[in-house]
Amino acid sequence: MSEDGEQYTPPQLREHQAEHGHRDPLVHQHTGITRDPALSRFLSIQANSYDPVSYAETPGKMPGDPAETDLVQTILQNEATDVGREALEEGDMATLKHLTGDAGQQADVSGLKAIGKIDRLLDNPAPVLTLLGKMGKGKTDFAFMLAQRLTALADERVLVGTNVRTLREADTFIPDFPTLKEWLEQDGDPTTNAQRRKVFIGDEFSISASGRGKAGYETAQKMGPMLFLIRKYNGALIYIAHTPHSIHPMLRRMSTIIRKTDRKVAEIDVQGGETTNPSYTIEGVPPTDWRYNDKEASTWSWDADPEAVADGGKSVAVEDIASTESEARKISIATAIDGMQLGMSSREIAEYIDYSYKWVQNRQKEYRDDGEHREVVIEVDSVLSA
Repeated sequence: MSEDGEQYTPPQLREHQAEHGHRDPLVHQHTGITRDPALSRFLSIQANSYDPVSYAETPGKMPGDPAETDLVQTILQNEATDVGREALEEGDMATLKHLTGDAGQQADVSGLKAIGKIDRLLDNPAPVLTLLGKMGKGKTDFAFMLAQRLTALADERVLVGTNVRTLREADTFIPDFPTLKEWLEQDGDPTTNAQRRKVFIGDEFSISASGRGKAGYETAQKMGPMLFLIRKYNGALIYIAHTPHSIHPMLRRMSTIIRKTDRKVAEIDVQGGETTNPSYTIEGVPPTDWRYNDKEASTWSWDADPEAVADGGKSVAVEDIASTESEARKISIATAIDGMQLGMSSREIAEYIDYSYKWVQNRQKEYRDDGEHREVVIEVDSVLSA
């Protein structure tokens, strides 16, 4: 083999395995990574036989690609570690180049695929998307990429609001809830006035590490009514959550959950934000063209004057977020039912509403045994899914 061929063929094969080439691969993705013949054979049979629809107890929680299952990922990581160590010790450049692949070829092809998959997330004119991920995984950048694509695909101007002060493409900086409410209501009553399309990008409202501190508790209780208000005024929401626990049950049920596992990788439709088996994965996520300071700490308060609240002033109440007290109660009832359908306990649900767990149990019993509140759930859902 020529020196040029030695440099090029192994990484090209890796991209071919990962379907980044111009023709569909005949080889499996573990080719060359798993050197144990028995283990390689097992993975090949598993790949050929994988059929979660026919055999899995919960096929909706299983990935579409067998290579994305926990078992296969663990095997490949362990095998790649051993193969890479041996290649370094022996100076086996062909193996090292195969492990790393051809980044240039991957970017050219996977970038286009990534945009196509991103656009799938935005089929709804006013999508609700929730992002999770550890610090440094590119959550904020991806949120702006989603908003950028949303505005590019729209057949009309989309107003952009965010609590990230430095985003240059934003129409309005929104540091608190009263500003958000005013921004949403600028076109008047939605029952009589046409509403311009809007997208709000909210970056980590709760800074509590567990989602249970004062900021986390307040965010948990007010996210449901806020989501209802955004959808009522034809708004899309792209929300960067701090932890899975900080996601309101209503938001968890109505939104597409996205976990950023790497700056260029996003797992889509993660059930409840906690499973490691996504519906599908976007690789090669390009950076946004929108301009902002990625070192900025985002700003958010549920009150127009947080200092006044700290000095004993009145905070924005849950019922103040909804248009009426009756509307706030309907949202709480819908949250109690949503939480029940998600398998949450009444005590867990009570953390997200301004009522006790006993109140939650009573509403659930009325819904389950007496058929009450079904009209309320339908009414709330009609606004959220409009």
